[in-house]
Amino acid sequence: MKKGLYRIIIPLMFLSFLSQRGLTEDTSQPEVSPIEPEAMTILINMAENLSTLQKVKVKIKNGYDAVQRSGQKIEFESMRVVKYKRPNLCRFDVTERDGSQQGFVFDGNNITVFDEEEKVYATTPKPGTCDNANEYFKNELKMPLPLSQLFNSKLAEKLKEMITEATIVEEYVLDKDKVSHIAFRTEQVDVQVWINNKKNLPNKLIISYKNVPEHPQFWAYFKDWDLSPWLKDSDFNFKPPKDYEKIMFSPVKVMEMKEEKENVQK
Repeated sequence: MKKGLYRIIIPLMFLSFLSQRGLTEDTSQPEVSPIEPEAMTILINMAENLSTLQKVKVKIKNGYDAVQRSGQKIEFESMRVVKYKRPNLCRFDVTERDGSQQGFVFDGNNITVFDEEEKVYATTPKPGTCDNANEYFKNELKMPLPLSQLFNSKLAEKLKEMITEATIVEEYVLDKDKVSHIAFRTEQVDVQVWINNKKNLPNKLIISYKNVPEHPQFWAYFKDWDLSPWLKDSDFNFKPPKDYEKIMFSPVKVMEMKEEKENVQK
């Protein structure tokens, strides 16, 4: 695969977790359950809401750290527009800081990834739901699509299985709505999420790979949630322009190019 397509499928990378009570643990406090029921209730309510939305469109500003061989972290940002029309239509359009655009499109039968700057696209058949397409993209093609798991129809079940700790950091009022800042942990990642309790939707997300050297960070700000967007089936059909070249999916080559970009500075 030519360079460019990998930019929409860089694996999630994130920051290490700090105690919500401060940088040091208060050993004078009595031991409590690592999972606060109220924190889990808020998280699960949000997850169930996201997984049952039949149509949704949201703009997301996100960024991640790419750790160089020297240990220095370089941050990259992008804007993405996510569209879902359940159960089997979904699309991620990504705009990088330099204005280049890439995308992931699933029409219920085929997965397509494209890069407007490189004028290339790759497609593979995979009939089924958006969940099926995203899992196939991740597990079979080895090409993770950031934030796609947030829209998985089994998000609530997955959170219940994975979370080992959860707590409410704080609650406050923003634009007349109550917002809960929740911190939770799994064996692989630490997560902080800010949830609008009235809308049951995330405002902000910070995730970290605590087992990865230098603890690189991924963050996302969710803007302009639209829960009743005007979405046509044709919005999820990719018709390549005449000057686009069709190429094959090549996960190994994609990872090589990812590593090359992350190691631009030693």
